[in-house]
Amino acid sequence: MLQWARARSGIDDDTWAKRFPRFDTWVAGDSSPTLRQLEEFARKTYTPVGFFFLDEPPTENIPVPDFRTIGDRPVADTVTANLLDTLYICLARQEWYRDSQLLNGETPLDFVGTATLRTPSAQAAASMREQLALLLPDPPGPSMPIRTRDPAGAASRRMSAAPIRSP
Repeated sequence: MLQWARARSGIDDDTWAKRFPRFDTWVAGDSSPTLRQLEEFARKTYTPVGFFFLDEPPTENIPVPDFRTIGDRPVADTVTANLLDTLYICLARQEWYRDSQLLNGETPLDFVGTATLRTPSAQAAASMREQLALLLPDPPGPSMPIRTRDPAGAASRRMSAAPIRSP
C-alpha cells in the first residue's frame, strides 16, 4: 500500500527522498510508521488514512474517457491524486453550471449528445457553430490569405449566454 500511495502521489524522486527519509525502511519491513507518521504520510501523498489498512489498493477509475498519451502510446495506468481531484472539481462545476442554467429557465442545446466518436470533427464543429450562431471566417486556401479578424470576443459572449447540459 505504501508503494501504491507513492506512485499515486506523483511526487518526484528528489522531493520524495526529502519528505520521506524512512520510507525505504517501512517498505522493507525494518520498521513501521507510527500512527502520527502514517497520518502525515497520508496527508503528503493525498491518500485517505483508511486506505493503508486495506489488503490491496482500491481501483480508481477516471470518470471521463482517458486520451492521455506520450507520443503514440497511452499513459501508464497510474492515476495521480491531483488528476483525480482536478477531474472531480471540473465535473462538479459542470454539473453546478448545468443545474444553474436549467433553474434559470434555459433549455438544453440541441447539439449536445448528438456527436459520436465516428462523427467527423468538422461536422460536429459545424453543428456547434450553427447552434451558437458563430460566424467564423472561411479557412484559408492555397490562394486565400489567413484573415486577421478575430471573432473570439463575439464567440465568447455567445457561448457564455448559451445554456450547457451534460450528455
